Amino acid sequence: MQSQQIQSIPDEFKTDIYKGQTHYLRGLDKLKRDELINSVDKDLIINFIRECTLSKTVKGKSKKKIGPARCLKYIEILTRVSSWLDKSFDRITGKDIEEFIEALEGDKFLSRFGKPYADETKADIKKSVKKLWKWKDGNGRVYPELARKISIDLWEGNCRQILKDLDDNSVQLTLTDPPYFLEKLDDNWDDNKIKKSKAKAGVVGGLPVGMKFDPRQGVAFQKFFEEISKEIYRVLVPGAFFISFSQPRLFHRMAIAAENVGFEIRDMFAWHYTKKTQFKAFSQNHFVDKMKISAKRKKQIKLELMGRKTAQLRPQFEALMLAQKPKEGTCVDNWLKWKVGLIDSTKILNGAGSPSTVMPVEKTIKELYNVHLSVKPVGLLRHLIELFTVEGQVVLDPFLGSGSTAIAAMLTGRGCIGIEINPEYIKIAKQRLSKAGK
Repeated sequence: MQSQQIQSIPDEFKTDIYKGQTHYLRGLDKLKRDELINSVDKDLIINFIRECTLSKTVKGKSKKKIGPARCLKYIEILTRVSSWLDKSFDRITGKDIEEFIEALEGDKFLSRFGKPYADETKADIKKSVKKLWKWKDGNGRVYPELARKISIDLWEGNCRQILKDLDDNSVQLTLTDPPYFLEKLDDNWDDNKIKKSKAKAGVVGGLPVGMKFDPRQGVAFQKFFEEISKEIYRVLVPGAFFISFSQPRLFHRMAIAAENVGFEIRDMFAWHYTKKTQFKAFSQNHFVDKMKISAKRKKQIKLELMGRKTAQLRPQFEALMLAQKPKEGTCVDNWLKWKVGLIDSTKILNGAGSPSTVMPVEKTIKELYNVHLSVKPVGLLRHLIELFTVEGQVVLDPFLGSGSTAIAAMLTGRGCIGIEINPEYIKIAKQRLSKAGK
């Protein structure tokens, strides 16, 4: 490589980065003298740092110049990584990155004092390598740490059996959208029956899905959900959260079921969407027509009931339950042991304010091949996953559907265990995951 670039620093490089910063000059001099670092890596690191300071790499979502302290940290980290790898940065592959991450997490990549790095430092190291990777030749590809380090496991079958095969304290978040046990939306879910019901929604005999009120539905749902919640409680680590979408009029049944097995109910969220949805209220004219009274009286009743409809307002939100498995000790004690129980308050939906219980996200426009009836927005699921977990942790969805939770987990660097009873949905989920990973 061009050794001249290493021997002399361009003037603009000095003025932009190192003006009055002796630490940087020392750091760069140390890099130039380091015989363990090959000349190719020296050149790459210097040019990478230079472009960081000239806003040619992206910091978060804004194109800001990266400050001196951060640049010095990049130099220190990348020189350590270079000396550990057996090839130069311009030749490393995704497999090399995978092996490096495994060494870092397994405390085989040590500090210059021969000690393992703290978790916070490990996170810094991974971010620095990831940034260099993308600057060098990432070309928008999924970073190897996300594509390889995490595991996305899809299980076909009944979650009531499969959950029993999972280890105790092995999951850091459960995020799911269960069957609501309204008309035909139960644990005997049948797409064909549901579609036929929806097709007849214009007549009273075939009300829209979820319209038939029957108290037994709530009782059945609570019994079913309590059985599922018991297994979820077991597999979650102490202090971990359980988030579940719910039909508003069954939310209380869901919360009671979770509470009965030991969860603490922490909050209710609202997924708010503004896209026009079906106004499910209907008039009573059909019933009046069937009454055995005179035509004149029928007309009088219809006039009296004009504008009066059943009590179903246009739905504009879905409720989500936030439950938590009791923590061990204080919040800090639990975090240090399990790395759960505290939210990341820097994760803000739609870029403003602070995390809120009302989450405005529009409904998903589905792929043509996705026949699932209730697809949740990946953006909303990503927000929840980032809010309640850290990279590398495992998200469980026992009712995976067409795979939105698994996609959100993959895109945020989390693993996922997805369970789905419908083989057609499993195929769709795999197809969506394959496209999302490209």
